[in-house]
Amino acid sequence: MERTDDCSERSGGSDPRRSEDEAVDRISGLPDSLLLHILSFLPFRYAVRTSLILRPFSGLWRSLRSLSFEECDYHSCYRRRPEPGCCGRQGFLNFVDNVLALHESCEIDRLRIELDFHASGSINPESEGYNSEVANRLDKCILFALMKKVKALDIHLAGCGFFLKASPASHHRMTGALLNNRLVELCLRVCNVESLGQIQLKSLRELFFLDVNLSDEVMCNLVLGSPSLKKVSIENCHGLRVLKIESHPSLEELYVCTSRGLKEIDVARSGIKILAIVINDSLRKIACPNVVTLELDGSTKGLDMGELSVAQD
Repeated sequence: MERTDDCSERSGGSDPRRSEDEAVDRISGLPDSLLLHILSFLPFRYAVRTSLILRPFSGLWRSLRSLSFEECDYHSCYRRRPEPGCCGRQGFLNFVDNVLALHESCEIDRLRIELDFHASGSINPESEGYNSEVANRLDKCILFALMKKVKALDIHLAGCGFFLKASPASHHRMTGALLNNRLVELCLRVCNVESLGQIQLKSLRELFFLDVNLSDEVMCNLVLGSPSLKKVSIENCHGLRVLKIESHPSLEELYVCTSRGLKEIDVARSGIKILAIVINDSLRKIACPNVVTLELDGSTKGLDMGELSVAQD
């Protein structure tokens, strides 16, 4: 290894510019796998930006296996201090298109889409053209992820983390391909889920629905078509009247929170061990004689609980 001590002494100290160059050289010497690991700790948009600005990371974002598209990053109206270059919906859509066109990894582990499906602005959200454009982009992004064998999919259509009070009829209908793949985790918020044939989610372990429109039949088929399912969370969903889960080889946890219109929950013939329910006004019956842990939040007055083998809080 070449010594530099003598040179530093003769020059009267170290050169700051040289120290910076050496630091960059050390980063350049790291293997791509480690550089990708470093990028993975950044929010996706900033990981892309880092790959464009810093030479050692050049182009590496194309091999990242976790992708996140958050529209709120591009809307200055959601920021007290907007970032330079924030250009609203069009900037967001351009970013998504570029990522889909340039991404090179054959597989991805996770895809998160946070999209304000009903955003107001220069485009009228009530117009057919508005919803059609956004829906087409969304489906394209989901199909891209499925072709990349995505394991965890999180679709959030309320935008910016705010709860969207929109009618179920205006929610986006998810593509049928979503219900026939090898997903391990599926999280849907503000969507319509319709069964367009047999559901086969053989690898699915966690299912989370928030403000989703689905029927009793679709929910039943989802559970039956997911033999590896361990945990189901349903919050404020529309269309459910009777949530009945029969014998299932692996399902252990069920969480139900204030789903409007839900009248009955029946898990008497299932292997569910943990059941937590936030009771709504319409709920009239809960059948769960075999659960190990039961948590109820709300009034049980007038609620038919049948015979219980667990202690209630």
